[in-house]
Amino acid sequence: MKKIGVVSLFLLLIVGCKQNPLWVGPHEYIWGTYSNYGGNFPKFEVTDQTPFTVCASKKARAQDLGNGTVQITLDGIQVVGRNNAYSIDGFTIFESKSGKYQEQSEFSSNSSSELSAVKAVIVLDFSSSIGSNISDLKKYAKDAIELILDKNQASHVALIIFSKYVTFYPFQDKNGINILNNAIDNSTNTEDRTTLYGAVERAITELNASPLHGVKTIMTFTDGGDNNTDNPDAAITEIQGAKDTIKEFAIAMSGDDYDKSAVKNIASGQRYWHKATSYKKLEKIFNRVSNEVSNVYKLVYLRSDQALDNAIDIRIQLDVSKAD
Repeated sequence: MKKIGVVSLFLLLIVGCKQNPLWVGPHEYIWGTYSNYGGNFPKFEVTDQTPFTVCASKKARAQDLGNGTVQITLDGIQVVGRNNAYSIDGFTIFESKSGKYQEQSEFSSNSSSELSAVKAVIVLDFSSSIGSNISDLKKYAKDAIELILDKNQASHVALIIFSKYVTFYPFQDKNGINILNNAIDNSTNTEDRTTLYGAVERAITELNASPLHGVKTIMTFTDGGDNNTDNPDAAITEIQGAKDTIKEFAIAMSGDDYDKSAVKNIASGQRYWHKATSYKKLEKIFNRVSNEVSNVYKLVYLRSDQALDNAIDIRIQLDVSKAD
């Protein structure tokens, strides 16, 4: 009986690891359906993905290019482990025929993967409670901005610094990085109030108003909660309502003012909020999150515009490696 119990436990662990793997593998997957009834209106829909794969279903689309060709595009794809972001080095297309997936070498050869442009707002709490740690925070923030802008020359970063008041510094590409760095260097932390929700609301407004192209992202740091935003419940509703179109990362420093519920309110989900227990550990979290913000991919492949009687199930195999 003991042997049976051990074997049963082992089998349960195997099944559990398949459903909830412990680490990112060399291949991760996205599943979808492709349809083209009548050959005029192609459509691609994401139906599933492996646990470490982030795929924004609203960023998937199929477009008839003419000349017998349909272009399928998936933008905003990420592979993120528990401690690292990953690069997507390529991908392979499989289509289900007679209930079995078969590699589509012709479609795969007409495919490309590239880093997506990112449109990010870095939101920094410079309230007086940061104290003498402000110099460390400034360095981590500047390093994060540089990493994001170095990763893709088409990316842009804007800056919001807040305590009692919220100040916005417009979007810059790599050529304007000194404008953002100077804004950080010249800011002080003398105010004793925290307009956290108001600062994130302003980030949402600026992202939606900007005509720049890029995956919309907010990366917020705070060492406390909110004690100065007017109508905070309405602000929380707006912030949470934006999560379908904006990736909202939250980084918190634990301490006397730490407010877990406020941090969770400004993050897109469990995986998007992080807590540091020291400013030394905060540097690693800033680096990890900025890597995750910048390692976002667009996948494109071309297939025949053939008219189909039924939708086709498609599996996209991602080739991944740990990001630099």
